[in-house]
Amino acid sequence: MSHKNYFPFLTFLVGAVLALAISAFATTIGTDITTSGSLGVATSTPSFPLSVDGAVFFDSPEIRFASSSAPTLTLAYQAAATSTVRDLANAWSIATTTTASKPAISVDAANTRVGIGKIKPTQPLHVFKAQGPANIEMETSSGNAGLYLVAGNNGYSPFVPSTQDTINIWSDTASDEVFVLGTSGNLSLGSYAGSGTLAPSGGLIVSGNVGVGTSSPSSKFSVSSSATTTVHIGSTSSTQGSCVQMYSPNGTAYRLFVANDGTLTTEAGTCE
Repeated sequence: MSHKNYFPFLTFLVGAVLALAISAFATTIGTDITTSGSLGVATSTPSFPLSVDGAVFFDSPEIRFASSSAPTLTLAYQAAATSTVRDLANAWSIATTTTASKPAISVDAANTRVGIGKIKPTQPLHVFKAQGPANIEMETSSGNAGLYLVAGNNGYSPFVPSTQDTINIWSDTASDEVFVLGTSGNLSLGSYAGSGTLAPSGGLIVSGNVGVGTSSPSSKFSVSSSATTTVHIGSTSSTQGSCVQMYSPNGTAYRLFVANDGTLTTEAGTCE
């Protein structure tokens, strides 16, 4: 047999020895290379081109996912997963652009803050938009969409929009609504809010005492100041002036009004 006939056999033999050596080396370091070209680390049955059975540490400032053909990229979790970040200010963020100063979401783990559109959030939830209103929209296909503000540890949600298209704030004991703001600017406070009684359009109704310039009103309407306390009752009408309507103990209505010459008149009747 000529030496030319030995060449294919020697080539095969060298290739087989190298394959055995690589396989033995791979087994030694805990990897497996299959005939399909998949690489397994700490697994003998890699199900993907690269399969790792165990923790992976990347000592790199950047990990990049890319594809020359796929229109989108997916990072798939095959089981329940937890992503942890260092306990640092501005520890983690997701940006929708290549500009790091414009993150979509930013997490400040050191101060327990989340920023939307804000790289350095200053509140537990900080929403920022450079132009236009920074609106927060809550939507549901059924039921009510609510914003829950829990006071203390009572576990109750005191801020819940109702089915009447109103904004409702409840007491911390969840016994009553104390604030109802309607879509026409009508505001109900106190027990009126609790009973679902809405103020007229653009109006205000309060079940308790109202204080102007005082934190302890002693009557239904108390006005106080450090100087001369002045209350103005005016009218935009050219034919009707100011009027104060009062009721006697038996329920009779009386009105007090001022004439053009300054004369005060009290008589039975209403101001309307």
